[in-house]
Amino acid sequence: MCRIESQHLQALSDDPDLARLSAAIRAFNVFDALRVARREVQHSNFLGWLLDPAESHGQSDLFLRAFLGCIAEPTPSLRDVEVRREHENIDLLIVCRSAALVVAVENKLESDEHSDQLRRYHETVLREFPNDRHLFVLLSPDGREASRGGWLCLGFHRLHDAIAAARTGAGASLNPLTGAFIDHYLAVIRRSYMPDPAVVELCRSLYRKHQSAFDLVWEHKRTPETRLIESIRSKLGVPPFQMFLSTHHRPRQVDFVPHEWATLLPQIGTERNNEAWQWLSLLFIAEGEALYFKLVIGPVRDTSRRQRVTDSFRARPELGFNNDPSGKIGQNSWRALWSHKLISWKGEGPDQDSVTRLALARLHAEMPKVEATTDLLRELFADAGKEEAPLPGTPAP
Repeated sequence: MCRIESQHLQALSDDPDLARLSAAIRAFNVFDALRVARREVQHSNFLGWLLDPAESHGQSDLFLRAFLGCIAEPTPSLRDVEVRREHENIDLLIVCRSAALVVAVENKLESDEHSDQLRRYHETVLREFPNDRHLFVLLSPDGREASRGGWLCLGFHRLHDAIAAARTGAGASLNPLTGAFIDHYLAVIRRSYMPDPAVVELCRSLYRKHQSAFDLVWEHKRTPETRLIESIRSKLGVPPFQMFLSTHHRPRQVDFVPHEWATLLPQIGTERNNEAWQWLSLLFIAEGEALYFKLVIGPVRDTSRRQRVTDSFRARPELGFNNDPSGKIGQNSWRALWSHKLISWKGEGPDQDSVTRLALARLHAEMPKVEATTDLLRELFADAGKEEAPLPGTPAP
């Protein structure tokens, strides 16, 4: 970390507004502790538990009635209720046999509709429960309108108020631990989707004063993706690979090369955070919700050398060069010579162990290509020397 970055972080740490913000939001919350406060699957799991009259909260149909009160007229009889999770991919399916009522709930916490799913869920319910009354509910933070007619829109604000009223109404009959669990869920909804205006203004004020520090903190936050990259990095520098790892750590990617590349590549790179020879590199990178394996080429002060490498890859398709009809590979900036998407994920992020094994297996499979690239670099640079060496075939001055 450079001196200026340290100064930015220290200024943020010393700001009394940071202490005030911490006091406002730092109360313990089990959803935060489990890192699921914004995970759609866990929100649906909680609601499935809360709305099921037979579950361990001990409140029979109290919370189910509160939920139905948000979207329909009060239902006189709620006996023989079954709450299903992920039935035919429907987030929540509530089957009330005594009332001949079926409620399908699609929970869109921080994602959008896709693959015409509302139509498919609608058809599934009509097919499986043709003689019942049907309600279709799209639950979202802002109560957004559904893309398909026949779906009721329910926002988290109304859901919060309904659950909170039922929780208060339960009074002393509610087990204290169960009450605390429900309180934690309501706190997550308030903080994430019903923000306190005073807290919002405090956050905005701090960010205006310390934008650089917050950006630096965000860059280095730990997520399932950054933990995956850390896991892969820990395996690359030891047998059987024994790669040279970049000294500049990026949270969502790991740059590495065979040790011989460090002696073959001329020191012409211009990237401030890399060694001068590190202008050609292999990397694993978590982009969006996917892991990629790439060979990238970066900016240099002698673009003719860079061009020689890219031309050589074009001439050798066995090295896996990605055709670049846009011509962007010729720009003097970081570009991929080849790129493979290894796996994608949704929701809770990648499984660290299985995706790490997948990445290492792919690297092992690609080692012939990596070794062929090393042979190419020997042809281009082995006899040129490290510092400002002439390109192969270039007459000596």
